[in-house]
Amino acid sequence: MDANIDGSPNGKGGRIMSRTVWARVAVMLVAAGVLAATAARAATATWSSGWSGGGGAGGIPLSTDDVSILGGDLVWNTSLPSTVASWTQDAGYTGKVTFNTMYAGATGDTGFNTFTVTNGVSLNGGTWAHADNSTAQAYRLHVSAGSLNLASGASINVTGLGYDLGNGPGSPGTLSRAGGSYGGEGGYSVSGDGTVKAPYGSYIAPADLGSGGGRWGGGVGTAGGGAVFLEVAGAMTLNGSIVADGAAGNPGECASGSGGSVYIRAGSLNGTTGSVTANGNFKGSTSGAGGGGRIAVVLDTGTSTDAVTFAAYGGPGGPTAGRTAAPAPPARSTSKWPETAPATAS
Repeated sequence: MDANIDGSPNGKGGRIMSRTVWARVAVMLVAAGVLAATAARAATATWSSGWSGGGGAGGIPLSTDDVSILGGDLVWNTSLPSTVASWTQDAGYTGKVTFNTMYAGATGDTGFNTFTVTNGVSLNGGTWAHADNSTAQAYRLHVSAGSLNLASGASINVTGLGYDLGNGPGSPGTLSRAGGSYGGEGGYSVSGDGTVKAPYGSYIAPADLGSGGGRWGGGVGTAGGGAVFLEVAGAMTLNGSIVADGAAGNPGECASGSGGSVYIRAGSLNGTTGSVTANGNFKGSTSGAGGGGRIAVVLDTGTSTDAVTFAAYGGPGGPTAGRTAAPAPPARSTSKWPETAPATAS
């Protein structure tokens, strides 16, 4: 490479730096780059009902900072970076972090579609969730990380954060006590009023919210489950719980929401006590239960999901129970769930 010792432009009159000198400078530049990167990542932003230690104004984190969560609920929105270096939640943390990550193209889309953790996520306590939805599909939890550890004392819980009662492509709508559908059909009411909707969405790469139960009379019924999409480049360890169930309602004429969706793409998945559910719910005595949601796991190098359990069942009981999501995934000893099958519900 050409470079001038005296800093004059290359070309006529310029001098070529010797290979030995250039090699030394290159080493110095590389070393300086390493030091600069280390310095940029030196800050740890700590949340304990307020920020401290981060590189931003008021101690908030920058995109190059590590994040430590110790106490208090936190809403992560566009006032904070969409990327951080690492994320740790203390084992004694009992609060909830709500991410306002949105579906791309949704009404009111802020552009905050994915929360990225460049290195590792370690959730030792507390809960992750996404913002609540209502009549439209706006929010889901979409996180991309280098690695992820969800310990037994922590959870990702989006129960009831899907479509509200009477809303969603699988909801029977108004004047109905039938349960919401998604991966499986909702159940009918004791009187058979309303129309149970067909399942919808992809079972290969599920991304939709669960639908609410039917709206009857004064508005009884419950919301469907939310949506979780985790992209983990390396190892994912799951000993806690990921829950995307439909909401539990009040007894009586309460049509229940369907389960939501959980989609995991990881290098490998291991765990001894972990669980993933997207179940429909039921609390009524004369109305239908919610149908099961959808769960899919795709592993790049792993050959099994270890002892992690999965369930996307329809809600039990009632005049007719909700249906479990179908078709069922293949044996979990396979390294990848099929991605060549039709992407439509059946």
